[in-house]
Amino acid sequence: MLKKNTSAADKVFMSTDFVGRQFLCFLDKESKTLTCIRIDGIKDYKDNDGHNSALTFGSSNILKGVSDATPCPDLGMILAMGAVDSLCLYSGTTKVGLNCKCH
Repeated sequence: MLKKNTSAADKVFMSTDFVGRQFLCFLDKESKTLTCIRIDGIKDYKDNDGHNSALTFGSSNILKGVSDATPCPDLGMILAMGAVDSLCLYSGTTKVGLNCKCH
């Protein structure tokens, strides 16, 4: 059974991969996980109060062993620090770079 995490994320950011897919990412430093939820689109609609927008979400993936992460928007990647002081590059949730050891 999966443990339900009820704590707030330590860091939240949006990222875009190589092919333009957008992700909403949540970092939990305690469990060393980066959860990335794909944003499928934005739907505009009108209600009684005026014009509104709603996000539609797709699949979610959990990257394990991530102690910190930051988006690199110009590269279409996420730079992630592993639990053992290594750096790795992701495009969305796909690992595109080998682990580099930090000294």
